[in-house]
Amino acid sequence: MRRIKKIKLVSFPEPEILSIESDYKYYNFDEGIFNMLSREDLTRIQANGKKQVEAAAIKSDLPKMAAEQMRTLLIEVMQSKNWQLEGIHKITAGGNTLPSSNV
Repeated sequence: MRRIKKIKLVSFPEPEILSIESDYKYYNFDEGIFNMLSREDLTRIQANGKKQVEAAAIKSDLPKMAAEQMRTLLIEVMQSKNWQLEGIHKITAGGNTLPSSNV
């Protein structure tokens, strides 16, 4: 009889945003006579834009979706190795525990 290996999940970090990259293309603002924005203005606008994108992402379903994907991935990997995973409920999104599965 083959013995089932068990892995116990003790804790798991909540989903987090690792990077916010923009695809903005800028022109040389120093060459124009009628430019109203300085480089400092442009830097401040870009920083504020990134903060707004991050806030919107955190308030959206993205953290919950990331946690659910991690749960699914871990379950699939453990099942493929014929291992049992305990403590899957430790994977949460935004402080809310996700519904537990039958694994």
